[in-house]
Amino acid sequence: MDRAFLVGCPRSGTTLLQTMLAQHPAVFTVPETHYFLKLRGRFADHDVGPLVSPRSAARALDGAVAAAAPAARPAVPRWWPFFGRYARSFVEVMDAGAAAHGASVWIEKSPIHLHHLDEIAEHVPDVVFLHLLRDGCDVVASFVDLCEREPERWVPQLLTKDDLAPSRRVLIEAAAARWNRDIALSVDCYGRRGHHVLTYESLIADPRTELQAVAAFFGLSYDPAMERNWESAEQVVGHRKDMQHMEKAFQPVEDRRRRRFTTVFSSGEQQRVIDMLTHGGDPRAALSP
Repeated sequence: MDRAFLVGCPRSGTTLLQTMLAQHPAVFTVPETHYFLKLRGRFADHDVGPLVSPRSAARALDGAVAAAAPAARPAVPRWWPFFGRYARSFVEVMDAGAAAHGASVWIEKSPIHLHHLDEIAEHVPDVVFLHLLRDGCDVVASFVDLCEREPERWVPQLLTKDDLAPSRRVLIEAAAARWNRDIALSVDCYGRRGHHVLTYESLIADPRTELQAVAAFFGLSYDPAMERNWESAEQVVGHRKDMQHMEKAFQPVEDRRRRRFTTVFSSGEQQRVIDMLTHGGDPRAALSP
């Protein structure tokens, strides 16, 4: 069984890539779980070593089981609150789900797992990582737009404080800082064994070439069905299917580069965003030697 995690900065197109990969008959995937983030629960901001929050970890495992393999819940004692045991349980569940679907590869897609690469690599045998990078200008524009339309859902993803009505300047700075931090993590993995890095812009410009490379990374042959991403959208999106920001997942790929950037921001704001971002927001430049 090949085990993979699809990661990247939020709003980078990871859902699109997941729907494409879900079209391959040898690939099993589920809606994003945030599993390795949820294990810590109330201990997330504290150094508790190998411990997890028993209640949060049990809920996370229950959610994974419901999504992947309802008949295969591992026997994890609620009084055994250790990260490694719950990590192994996740592998058991995903392995069982993939086997039940006749798949040789399973892919978990939660962008936040980009911040848990070392923990995942330590506890998931033979794991590989797929990184998707997107133009920082588009990511910041998408973040700011969503934070202003749905602050309760999106602002906490950028700011830790309780203020759900930050100024636009604060939102822009936080979104740019998030992209800079996340892309640095992926760039640091570029060229390392077990990591495959691609850009959203290349995927949109030439889906077949990029998908062939991703399939080869998993040891699979290319399947033309992968380009009909919308056919697997409901499976991948799950309960989020009625959310406005998911509507593009149900449509054929369209090149929308910099479109939201130029509509969300004024010309002055656009230049400030570019100045804040590493390499002006160009992920291909960040990957260049």
